Amino acid sequence: MTTYLIHESNFERLEKKMATLSKKCAQSHCSLTYTVKGEQFKTYTNDEGEEYIAKFYEVEVEGTAKYNGWRFVATLDHHTEGNVIRAYDTELTIPEKYKTCGPTCEHCNRIRTRKDTFLVYNDETKEFKQVGKTCLQEFTNGLSAENIAFFVSIYEQFEQSGGYSGPSFNRYIDVEDITRYAFECYKHWGYQKSRNSLEGDVPIGYRSTSDRVTDYYYIKRAFPKDRERLQKEMDEVGFNANSEDSVANATAALEWIRGIEDLDNEYIRNLHVIASDRYTDYRSLGILVSLTTAYNRHIGQLAAYEAKQKKAEEEKKASEHVGNINDKIEVACKDFTCVSSWDGMYGMTFLYKFTDANGNVFIWYASSSVQDEDRVISVKGTIKDHSEYNGLKQTVLTRCRVTLAPKEEKKDEWCEIPANTETDKALEDFLNYVNA
Repeated sequence: MTTYLIHESNFERLEKKMATLSKKCAQSHCSLTYTVKGEQFKTYTNDEGEEYIAKFYEVEVEGTAKYNGWRFVATLDHHTEGNVIRAYDTELTIPEKYKTCGPTCEHCNRIRTRKDTFLVYNDETKEFKQVGKTCLQEFTNGLSAENIAFFVSIYEQFEQSGGYSGPSFNRYIDVEDITRYAFECYKHWGYQKSRNSLEGDVPIGYRSTSDRVTDYYYIKRAFPKDRERLQKEMDEVGFNANSEDSVANATAALEWIRGIEDLDNEYIRNLHVIASDRYTDYRSLGILVSLTTAYNRHIGQLAAYEAKQKKAEEEKKASEHVGNINDKIEVACKDFTCVSSWDGMYGMTFLYKFTDANGNVFIWYASSSVQDEDRVISVKGTIKDHSEYNGLKQTVLTRCRVTLAPKEEKKDEWCEIPANTETDKALEDFLNYVNA
């Protein structure tokens, strides 16, 4: 068993070369398998001094490439933390196992080396299968390690696939770096959706957050005039992706999304998978950049929860039991709201909660709803009980009557038409003619 680092751009070419040897392998009754053990990223500098990150697969060679194919349902984009599911048929429910499975061809039970595999579905048998891109028919290629001649010839293909060769290849982006740029853009311009997600015509000059992040992150690649324009945009707002707040926000957001365990939401799960990698590619950039708004939404929800908890604690400290059981009282309401309602054996029940000026809490189980809750100024009722809920003292009232504030009358707004002497004279002449 030998280990090779294969540049991702060479897998397609490697598979084709392997296919040309399939007949010889079959004649020898041998097999060749290779297993992807992991990924490595390396930073290179081109002739223009530009740095870029390339991806390599760490491959243990012991067998051969495998193929199989069915009708397309979804693309599985494989990552360390799971799979990003792209463009699947929404009428079908994707089985849970395909959200975390490795790049295996289920037809021939061999591990693929590509970044993507594809999910196919048979309408007759109702069966899902995970297959490779070129797996259109069943065949097996291979070479036995014991057959020296074939062994050497195929290993040469792996040796030649270690470096980059070809017109283009994926350039990867450091997740933490690009997230800092995303938060700095969010600070100055907010979050703008991608063009594809907009309904109707896209406004002239519209720039999504993903586009803006890409422009600034790759500013060195821009043409001189574009680079000057982009730099001016950044200078006008004091753009600094390494600012203290952008670094702190990016760090906290990545820690939050990577630590999420409840991944039932498909968007959050995809974001979690992409953000958990050290590097990402351009097609995943749009999802990653949306971490800015997802994280700030989380912070807002957290702040609202903390405010609610603080209010509850303040209520506990302020609220005391009022009066005695069976006392009839009238409460001047500071606030009045329906906190719950339900349908029971005797019809609907409405639970109202209100407080007085001292912060004492009252509750009332009513059999009918109160209209215009915001107009309630006082409640008359009989004290039924003194209860306590989660440490909050509550005075329970029954047989209540509410007093509403009078409605505000809206004055009609009249539109005064300026006098027109000529029009008035013409109308007078016309009426005189009719009455003559």
